[in-house]
Amino acid sequence: MDQALNNSSSAIEGAHQEKVRWGKTIWFFTLQGVFSYFTLKQDYFLNWEADLPPLIITLVILGFLYGCVSNFIICYLIKITGRLFKAEASYNAILNTFTLAYWPHLYSVAIIIIQVIMAYYYESNFIHDNKIVLAFFLIVLKLIAGVLAIWILIRLIKGMALVQKLTVGYALLNFLAAALLFTPIYYLLLYKF
Repeated sequence: MDQALNNSSSAIEGAHQEKVRWGKTIWFFTLQGVFSYFTLKQDYFLNWEADLPPLIITLVILGFLYGCVSNFIICYLIKITGRLFKAEASYNAILNTFTLAYWPHLYSVAIIIIQVIMAYYYESNFIHDNKIVLAFFLIVLKLIAGVLAIWILIRLIKGMALVQKLTVGYALLNFLAAALLFTPIYYLLLYKF
């Protein structure tokens, strides 16, 4: 894990010099949106009685909408609140940092798809015959998803500190200030639409 964090740090150090690769940014913002939206609306998706392909497509579309809207806004708010902490990063550098921090969401979304497939086939004989194995498997998946989420948060805060030339504490405060400003938008995105 230490080596993975160090490798990500070197990639993030160069983030402020790179141009934004929009396709990559939108892809990883979509993955983050799928993770966030599913995590917050999990009961809805697991109990939705629809065929499997439309269920997964709906999750990806909602993840795209939520992930792109929320991340572009939060990156801008981090840029604005960064002025309070004398941060030096450009909006593009912040976008690149978020993009690089989110690559573990590839695994998170794979776990989500496994959970959706398991919920879809819940009525099958195989699952009913192996409920203990299923329960253990779901607990392991939840733990892995939790570890991935913590890892992403560490990558994000550490990356923001590097790119904005702040201490980790100030980068965390900057992130929290932007998140506080983002709260009304977050409420509208998740609970009104």
